[in-house]
Amino acid sequence: MQSHLVRAPLTSIMGLIYLAKETDKNEESFEEILDMLSESAEELDKIILDIAHKTEKLQIKSPRN
Repeated sequence: MQSHLVRAPLTSIMGLIYLAKETDKNEESFEEILDMLSESAEELDKIILDIAHKTEKLQIKSPRN
């Protein structure tokens, strides 16, 4: 489940990077691509932070012997 959550924004980022490379930097759509890229990166960051917090909670509940 966690893998799918991470892959979705990562796939968007990869696609947007490809699209940005194919787009003239002076086109209006290039700025839109950068905005979407930023949104996808923020989404991925939130997912990773959520996974890290869940992992931390699990480690606290079951400490190593």
